[in-house]
Amino acid sequence: MSSTRQLGAEGVELYTWSQLRTDEGYVRLMAGHLGSQVVRVDVTIRAEKDDSSRTAHAFVRDGYFAAWYPEGVDEANTNSTTLTLHLADGSTVSNISASRLHEQPKLD
Repeated sequence: MSSTRQLGAEGVELYTWSQLRTDEGYVRLMAGHLGSQVVRVDVTIRAEKDDSSRTAHAFVRDGYFAAWYPEGVDEANTNSTTLTLHLADGSTVSNISASRLHEQPKLD
């Protein structure tokens, strides 16, 4: 786990990106630690089949975030998910791959 100092102003570390199966399909859960200037996180889920996308807005508090979103049974392994970090100064850091972030944090 990265410290707040290591994350800096624009960093993000993913603690979990798990999937739960339900009768209706899947639910993806995501949570992590944020850099000191990150005030909002948007999670964009892009379907590979038809180029459609949808955005989940994460809950952000005290330097951490959490989000959840539904996935259809046939979407579970075909979606491309990215994060957009919104900073206190109004700027953004976009197109952060969730799968790459799951392997290694984005440090400032």
